[in-house]
Amino acid sequence: MRHILGSPDGQSILLFSPVPVYSAVRMLNGTHESLMHAVDTVMAALSKPFSEGTKPSTALIFSCVAREGVYGDRTFEEAQRVHSMAPELVTMGAYGYGEFARIHGLLGYHNATITALGL
Repeated sequence: MRHILGSPDGQSILLFSPVPVYSAVRMLNGTHESLMHAVDTVMAALSKPFSEGTKPSTALIFSCVAREGVYGDRTFEEAQRVHSMAPELVTMGAYGYGEFARIHGLLGYHNATITALGL
């Protein structure tokens, strides 16, 4: 299942992406704090030296647009956290949609992810 947009009739849920009838689904719950913890994890990994001992000078950050639904009016805190954890890096990024994940041959999605690429 992807991002829940609402409940139009109080008995069903409206999703970002369709779910075929009789599909097995998993419900997950995220909070502002759990998403910020993911930022911490990603940035900590990015701060480690490459195999040859050099550190990245630039970071490309890709954040799922679904994170904005959890952050609400505190969305800006994600970028602040990225910059505070690695002020020496040139950072740039974009919101993404549809982080694909193969799970045993089935098409699946990761939702509300953040990914960083160090250069």
